Amino acid sequence: MRIVVAGALGGIGRHLVETLAGSHEVVGAVRTVPSNSSAATPVRYVSSSSRAELADCLREADVVIHAALDTHARGKAFIPRNTEFTRDLLELSAAGRAKLFVYFSSWVVYSCTTPGPTGYREDQDLALHDGLDAYTRLKLSEERTVVESCRSMGMRYLILRPTLVFGPRLTNPAGAVRMAKWFPLGVASRTFNIVSVGDLCAMVSRLLESGVTDEVFNLGGNDFASEEYFAAAGRLAGRTVRFPSWLPLGRLPSTVWFVKTDVRIDSEKVRSATGVRPDRSLGDLLASDMYGDTQADSVGAMREISESGVPFKAYGLGYSLFLNPRRRIKLERRVMVERHRGIVALHGDLVTVKAGTTLTEVSRFLDQVDLTLATLPEFSGVTAGACFFVDVHGSSNEYFAVSDLIVEVSYLDEAGRVVAAKRGDPVWDELRQREHNVFLNKVTFKCERAGHLTNRIEFKDDRGLPEYVRERHRENLSTVIEWYPGRRRFMVYNINRADAPPAAFARPMQTFRHAPYPFQRFLHALRMRGRDTIYGRYCDVLAPWKDLSHRRFWYRLNDKEPTAYGTELLLSLDDADRLVREVQARQRSADRLFRGNVSLGLRFGYRSTTDGDRRGFVWMEWVTKDRETLWEFVELAERLAAEGVGFHRGKYVPPRRAMPREAPPLERN
Repeated sequence: MRIVVAGALGGIGRHLVETLAGSHEVVGAVRTVPSNSSAATPVRYVSSSSRAELADCLREADVVIHAALDTHARGKAFIPRNTEFTRDLLELSAAGRAKLFVYFSSWVVYSCTTPGPTGYREDQDLALHDGLDAYTRLKLSEERTVVESCRSMGMRYLILRPTLVFGPRLTNPAGAVRMAKWFPLGVASRTFNIVSVGDLCAMVSRLLESGVTDEVFNLGGNDFASEEYFAAAGRLAGRTVRFPSWLPLGRLPSTVWFVKTDVRIDSEKVRSATGVRPDRSLGDLLASDMYGDTQADSVGAMREISESGVPFKAYGLGYSLFLNPRRRIKLERRVMVERHRGIVALHGDLVTVKAGTTLTEVSRFLDQVDLTLATLPEFSGVTAGACFFVDVHGSSNEYFAVSDLIVEVSYLDEAGRVVAAKRGDPVWDELRQREHNVFLNKVTFKCERAGHLTNRIEFKDDRGLPEYVRERHRENLSTVIEWYPGRRRFMVYNINRADAPPAAFARPMQTFRHAPYPFQRFLHALRMRGRDTIYGRYCDVLAPWKDLSHRRFWYRLNDKEPTAYGTELLLSLDDADRLVREVQARQRSADRLFRGNVSLGLRFGYRSTTDGDRRGFVWMEWVTKDRETLWEFVELAERLAAEGVGFHRGKYVPPRRAMPREAPPLERN
């Protein structure tokens, strides 16, 4: 069966797509076609704003599901804009081979009537009246439009009225808990009906497969007392909810009518038609992961998810969860493995950890026995498993990335068995290339003796920068550069091993790369107090950032399109030298890419080639709010780079420049 879902990236729509794609051909009609749709999810997306493109996909549809709502239309434009799209969708569906049109309405249509003995039922008469808000009026009028149009056009229909829908990546339960945190007030003597999105999708799937048509269904779950609901949300928020009698409920819009009156929903009709009988406790519904992800904290949980047949992508605490907005990766089922953590074993210079263990935890454990990982990123709050799939890097003249230190991994194969792979095995490179439907269980790193490092910080004229890029960075164990082209200055970290502390030194501290140049100088003067050298343990100097404070808060902010774009290019040493010289030439002429305090970060890495040589690379990072200028810089790099440009996949990758791996097309084995 070929199914077109309009609103496929909406709250309910994306879950429907995941459910239906397991056994049907699914096409998603969306306002903005995503640039990173998961290869593991067999769904094609088309633009609903293009009538021609929409007509093409609807021409071959067997079923059309309308779960779209244009929330960008405001005020007086809200109803006409949405009504126009619904009528267009009906006409284009009827012009094709579609036999069934499924419309997602809402239980708010009952706000204009009174319940029967068993609650609100599908066969009750509904009518518009004064006092209804725009959303309620839209749903009431569109239900009639769909029924009348389908009857006149020869199509079958289903009208679906969901109650409160809870589940991952939806407004609730996170919204309910957030509301309880900031406004710990509740309403007594009410009844709320809540359905989980998983049960809702199962109901829709069963309705389609059973061939039921020309019916209206309440998609409801269980009824809960409002006191129980508000109190449970308050406990999760750490607040005590009070139930004052003075709340001005009469002023609430009809969309939240259920708060103003006692609401019971009769959903026996859909339960009988589908066999789906939700039996979830309020605790289970509120415990749905508030950040939209499934958790896998054991091999058993991983095996259960793998055997479910639903495409997924496993995430630890990688860069992408903080630096990419959630909307860029919401097309896939995300499974978090950050709770699958812990040190497993230490054998000589090899340490084995669970894949969800952070590099911070690994480093702290190793430091107790005077061992360390030979290269570390500045921020070590990323998980071990993330380092296998993405080139998490520091700056090193000996290594390219932390993945170079991994000698063995264990993972779940297609049969759900835990198997091991060693570096050099035929499956090693194939496994690293996989982004979906794979779980790492354990990761084994090789270590070296720890000791102390110094970090001598200098500010220099950027006329000497090309020399640093070509040769002078090799003088240090690690060289990190923050370049301010508009200021014609750069800051350099010269990091080396130390047998003893220097005469005057500062202890390791969290650095502030990409800070504006005046602020950077101020911080240096304030924190170094006349000294120019940092001294400390190996892991503390290389990785001063151990974790991201208020991680979940920042993660929540990333729900929207970013206001700043952090992109990291990868170039060979020769190509990086050419790019640096070209930017300098532009800065010294009227054609300037970078102005004022904008900075570029440079880090170095090396990898052996098949002919025994060692090739050098430069990671060049830039954070900006000006996306167009960023793309201009990327295009400049691509024109100058004779050996190609790669991108760090954990950072922002311009959609037109998305590449499968980080490195340029150079020999990296």
